[in-house]
Amino acid sequence: KNHFAHAGLIYNENPRECDGMDALTQYNELMEIGFDGIKMLEGKPSYYKIIGIPLDDKFYDGFYSACERDGTHILSHVADPDFFWDENVIDEESKAKGWFYGCEGYPTKEELNRQVVGILKKHPNLKLTLAHFFFMSKEPERLRALLDEYKGLCVDITPGGEMYCAFNENYDYFRSFFQKYSSRILFGTDGCFPTNMKAMEWLCDRIFKYVATDEKTDAWHTEPLAGLNLPYGDALKIMSGNFTERVAPEPKPINKDALKRYYEKYKHLIKSEQNRKLLEELLNKML
Repeated sequence: KNHFAHAGLIYNENPRECDGMDALTQYNELMEIGFDGIKMLEGKPSYYKIIGIPLDDKFYDGFYSACERDGTHILSHVADPDFFWDENVIDEESKAKGWFYGCEGYPTKEELNRQVVGILKKHPNLKLTLAHFFFMSKEPERLRALLDEYKGLCVDITPGGEMYCAFNENYDYFRSFFQKYSSRILFGTDGCFPTNMKAMEWLCDRIFKYVATDEKTDAWHTEPLAGLNLPYGDALKIMSGNFTERVAPEPKPINKDALKRYYEKYKHLIKSEQNRKLLEELLNKML
């Protein structure tokens, strides 16, 4: 079967010195290969600190303009849960992963939010989906204002469990929110395909039950989550229809020659010999 695929941008050690691999050039290469959209992790603070380029910087202007012109979907992870900035609250597991941002060198959550607004002001018709509800489950009125102003903006409901806890605590409000914005909310798993598929099947089942039924589910909370029991048409839009509406009814075909050129151009940036070998084996099998 064919699958939809979003691609990410590549950065060298000096991202602004990117002769021949600027964001717009890479976008054109990825679209020629046949990717269906762009996935950006540049707004996750741990990556943001490494790359060092604001999301609304002029570095990205040509890239965003091309995406806006072409109607190309961008799925972007921006910020993280609030408590990742609070040393007194963050759990040890998250801290061990390098997700504590309350020290020098990391952007604040508010600064990242401002940069997203900066992108949208320059590119108001951009098809931008912000992952994990833009981490605004505790500030839904702010999110509502953005959705009302920028008609190309969407969010997804990929867990974070803290997000579902907030939904549960304000059930009536969010049931109304989901109904009003049922065309602006996308499903997501945060899973790795094709590994760990049993966990992904469990997750798909839980989220579908959450949006489409009134069943109690035990996911992401010490207390059972109460299903939103949305109208079935709204649930289907959230679970699949909104994605295909924003991206395409079917995946694009792969341009094998363009993929070969891309690999030859960028393979020197692969630092792991193991990864290089795996990629070459995969490409030889595909091409």
